[in-house]
Amino acid sequence: MTGIGRRFTRIPWRSELPWPLLLFALFGSFGAAMLGATVGAVIGGVLKLGQPAVMMLTMAGQCVELPALLLIAGVWPPPGRLCGKLGLRPPKWRDFRAALIGLAALLPVSSVAAALWQMLLESLDIDFQEKQDLLVAVADASLPVLVGMGVCVIIVVPVCEEIFFRRLLFGLLRPLGAWAAVAGGAALFSAAHLFLLGAPSLFLMGVAFQLVYLWRRNLAASMLMHAFVNLFAFVGTLLEVHGYLPE
Repeated sequence: MTGIGRRFTRIPWRSELPWPLLLFALFGSFGAAMLGATVGAVIGGVLKLGQPAVMMLTMAGQCVELPALLLIAGVWPPPGRLCGKLGLRPPKWRDFRAALIGLAALLPVSSVAAALWQMLLESLDIDFQEKQDLLVAVADASLPVLVGMGVCVIIVVPVCEEIFFRRLLFGLLRPLGAWAAVAGGAALFSAAHLFLLGAPSLFLMGVAFQLVYLWRRNLAASMLMHAFVNLFAFVGTLLEVHGYLPE
């Protein structure tokens, strides 16, 4: 196997996590996220807030997944090695560079895949939503709600999802083989977003985030790339809403 192949198939974390912990962390954090999202949606409904504010509160509620993940991983023996368990180190310039290179490679490929997928859906006369609910809500959001959405989308969501998918889920699937784990994790990442039109692009994102993590052996690199992708989509939507980009 080539040096590049070995780098992508080696375990990228410094501390192994047993499968019971991986499974418990996955289901525990998912349950916490669903509970938090439900509470946020209920609060928004009781207060009779608009759809963008309800969406923001729902996302904020989902963010309880992060402390749940960190708590579960942190207290599991041996304690005091949380960053090692997560495969997380302070980001360096090479991590930023890997994230930007990954973004530059991902955008044109995912755009082509999305266009071809849309043509296929239209040819099969399959109904689909053109934009995710979050990006639709951006059009009517007030400034405070936009700020809250931005913090969730650009900072919190990449951290939570990278821990969940690229570390825990990949670690659970890794016995199937490195490439099977990459593809399986990317497929579940795509399916979890419940966005038919974006399914191929989300799958490619999942693959790209995982490969950046494996290449740099640092979860911070994939978190950065994920944040850049979300920032690109969020800012692009704002520019389109305000007439700076064609719809």
